[in-house]
Amino acid sequence: MTPATTRRGLGSGWTFRQAGQGDWLPAQVPGSNFTDLWRAGVIEDPYHRDAEPRLQWIERADWEYRCGFEVTAEELAGDGVALVFDGLDTLCDVRLNGAALLSSDNMFRAHRVEVKDRLRVGPNELTLHFRSPVLHGERAQAADGFRYPAENDKTDARASVHVRKAPYHFGWDWGPKYVPSGVWRPVWLDVVRRGRIVDVQYRIEALDDARAVVRFDVEVEGAGEVEIACDVAGVAPVRGRRRGS
Repeated sequence: MTPATTRRGLGSGWTFRQAGQGDWLPAQVPGSNFTDLWRAGVIEDPYHRDAEPRLQWIERADWEYRCGFEVTAEELAGDGVALVFDGLDTLCDVRLNGAALLSSDNMFRAHRVEVKDRLRVGPNELTLHFRSPVLHGERAQAADGFRYPAENDKTDARASVHVRKAPYHFGWDWGPKYVPSGVWRPVWLDVVRRGRIVDVQYRIEALDDARAVVRFDVEVEGAGEVEIACDVAGVAPVRGRRRGS
């Protein structure tokens, strides 16, 4: 039986470079521009001796990542096909086959974008443009006209206040100030053939020594009508039907 949902990781074939400059170099996803630069031999070990001041240029540059991947006719025949980004760090504009797909400004948020009508059988290409979080913070601070307190932040503009990004990237008493960009969590191609459970919530409505009444709210996404079956140990199976959203 064909599975209702197939998830394929897009973790190989990535390359990167400073935006608009130089050759494309191999990249590791998940990862960051610091680890990729180090792995490619472009920079020294960021944690060796006094490397920190010599590597501050990285945070002030924009960075590009790209990945080519194949899509099969079987995958495109699914009822829904989505690209899932578990974590983009941080100010990122995503394009698929040259067309704008997504803009993200939050390192901690995952994104799911339906792309069935934008993919094609055969080769496809993802391109990601990461904008400098430090320059973004400097512009925001100048617009506000006020420098907010952030004792850990070693940037002049307290850039960490203006971007949804891990604060320790901007410096701390236990670590250097390295403000990275990159794909820090996996990227997936998600094919839904009959439907998928988006969310499940339950609530105990009554409970005593002999009986429990539990209400389940299940959010289901699918094409047409979706049949729902629930079988809990010691309880008769419960079935329902809901139209997909």
